Amino acid sequence: MLLFVGRMKEGEKKYKGKFDVPNLSEENEPDEVDVTFTVDKTTGDGPKLKEIMRTVGTGIMQQQFAKYIKTLKEEYSHNVILPTKDEKKKVTTEEVINAKVEMNKMVISNNTPAQSESVGVKIATKTLTTQEEFVCTPQDLYRVFTEKGMVQAFTGSPAVYEVEKGGRISLMNGFVTGGFVDLEPNKKIVKRWRLKTWPDAHFSEVTLEFEAKDGNTLLKLKQTGVPAKEYEKTLEGWRVNYWERIKQCFGFGASIF
Repeated sequence: MLLFVGRMKEGEKKYKGKFDVPNLSEENEPDEVDVTFTVDKTTGDGPKLKEIMRTVGTGIMQQQFAKYIKTLKEEYSHNVILPTKDEKKKVTTEEVINAKVEMNKMVISNNTPAQSESVGVKIATKTLTTQEEFVCTPQDLYRVFTEKGMVQAFTGSPAVYEVEKGGRISLMNGFVTGGFVDLEPNKKIVKRWRLKTWPDAHFSEVTLEFEAKDGNTLLKLKQTGVPAKEYEKTLEGWRVNYWERIKQCFGFGASIF
């Protein structure tokens, strides 16, 4: 289920609702994709908004699905796109994940991993702070960071993800590793976090805070202990490999109206 917010032109009150897309895949043409809508309130303009979404919104969304499917086919060309149900060749889940891994690697300044510094060498560090707004509830966004299946969906790779205090984390074939330090459901996550290219055995501490804001969620991130020369790359990595992919994968990027 994904969220939307809308209002009638002649009205001032906003209504929240949800839509579900149960059969979006490369096997269906865009105009075959089903979209179901619900609204939180069935009084006032709620039912009218739901009907407009069904009659008008469905067509608009199917146009966007067409662009999405086309983009997927272009990106997954060269024998990595999933075959349709009528094709004889079958691609395994592992092959699809491996293909996605090649597309979803963390942003690195060049193709050669940085030379690791020796353990025990004092390194200069910085504190990174940033925030991003998502069109969803704090509960929905918290699930993205705590449910293994959702993490694997937006990273496009298998994960070791033990969601408990002291539990291990390994993402993107070991490029990101760490562990959970603290968990406050729907409010805060604290974890140890490092990139493979960082100095040996050096971890930062990442704190994610989930704050409701105007029907959306403001995610605040504070990361201490980031190697100074890795600061810009780490900041860009959060934007490209987390915020943008989460919004694209789960539709948390923008409301329809």
